[in-house]
Amino acid sequence: MTRDTVIVITRPEHDAVRTAAILEEHGFRCLVHPLIETRTIAPSESDRLALLACDWVLVTSRNAAAALSALLAAGADDGASAPPFSIAAIHEGSAAALTEAGIPPDLVLHAPNAEAAARGLVRDLGGHARRVGYPCSLQADDTWTKKGTGNAMEIVRVPLYSTEPVRAADAPATLAFWQDEAFDCVLVASPTAARALHAIRPLPAFGSRIAFAAIGRTTAGCLRELGRPPAIMPSEPTMPALADALIHWRDARRES
Repeated sequence: MTRDTVIVITRPEHDAVRTAAILEEHGFRCLVHPLIETRTIAPSESDRLALLACDWVLVTSRNAAAALSALLAAGADDGASAPPFSIAAIHEGSAAALTEAGIPPDLVLHAPNAEAAARGLVRDLGGHARRVGYPCSLQADDTWTKKGTGNAMEIVRVPLYSTEPVRAADAPATLAFWQDEAFDCVLVASPTAARALHAIRPLPAFGSRIAFAAIGRTTAGCLRELGRPPAIMPSEPTMPALADALIHWRDARRES
């Protein structure tokens, strides 16, 4: 009888539980072991007004969707019954989160990261979006927002949340979990999670049979920098694509 493939999910708990439910439908056994947690950030008044003054807002994750929804709800006293801007989402996950929050996107883009999505927005709108808001994590790469997109578009980067390492209540037990390697794959969904795990146990110390899966290019790059290139990376940073990549890896492993 074939043994179940065990995947450790390191996302924040609310995201990890949803991810586990999806992967378990495909026959994986999942261990929820959050390495990071999300904390809401209240923007300065100038940042809030700058975001509200944008033509479009680019939402790249469920966390960004939730943070944007909270910001708009907090400003409901301003008399605005709907967002004062149009909204573009990266992939169906962000779009679904926006719809659940009551602010469905006007456009859904398919891109590997925020920079590529912003360029796609420029292309699709033919230059009509002059100011694009980017609600993001405090840890999100800001290099591309500073250099721009190579046209007249202005990117307004406003951190609305922070992803931070979870403080382990029992550090020895946490280290023992990772040293025991009673799993086959570690799913890493952000550079913050990759660095948090590396601080607990250096990634090159994991046995060669342990595969690392990165949700997207930025996380994959971080894993490489830490000395553990990912064995699994989806064609796009979505749950369906991730599930497909994991299934392909699992099946190839069983055949080898």
